[in-house]
Amino acid sequence: AHSQSYNLRMIQIADIVGGYGVSFLIVLVNTAIFFTIKDIRNRNYSTLYPAVALVLIFITAGYGTLRLNNVFTGSRLKVAVVQGNIPQDKKWNPELKKEIVDKYETLTMEAAGLSPDLIIWPETSVPGFLRSDKELFQRVSGIAKRSGAFLLAGAPRQDESDEDVYYNSATLFDREGREARTYDKIHLVPFGEFIPARRLFSFVEKFTKSTIGDFSPGREYTVFKFFVER
Repeated sequence: AHSQSYNLRMIQIADIVGGYGVSFLIVLVNTAIFFTIKDIRNRNYSTLYPAVALVLIFITAGYGTLRLNNVFTGSRLKVAVVQGNIPQDKKWNPELKKEIVDKYETLTMEAAGLSPDLIIWPETSVPGFLRSDKELFQRVSGIAKRSGAFLLAGAPRQDESDEDVYYNSATLFDREGREARTYDKIHLVPFGEFIPARRLFSFVEKFTKSTIGDFSPGREYTVFKFFVER
């Protein structure tokens, strides 16, 4: 499905069938081509396979066109997404904290040159706890302020009332670098962000190169709101 990321019309079906559905369509079309060539070599000129593939392609393209022409109902936002591509084995190394934030600052300032309304960092891109690490908070806050855009930064968060509880969170900073609101991820990835039935599957950690997160699910859904000035 990732190979079709720029083919906007064909990936709109993902809102119904997800990424696996897009992948299925690609595999199906290639399979149809394979069997069509095989039939031709065997002097069997069946149109079944190409017909099925073409029908699904036309349906997918038609749905994509419909969605792209009707999905935008409000004011458009200009969004920039930055990706530092930090390896997991380096992500939580305290000695590399400055290097990681420096990289995101460079990418963010580059994106800011395009005057976006919102800049988005990946999940857990901030290498530390924003609320308990004042220096780190000021650094990220300053980046948001200098960018002139709202900044949504992924960062782990420690529960204020229970130090043993951690959340995979996203914090929105406004144009002045102030914390606007935070969302704690509710639907966590098993064996990536937490180990289900830890007593039973604790051995899994021995077979992974990076540490599996020990996050707790958030308690409420969050809708971020901000004003866009034109």
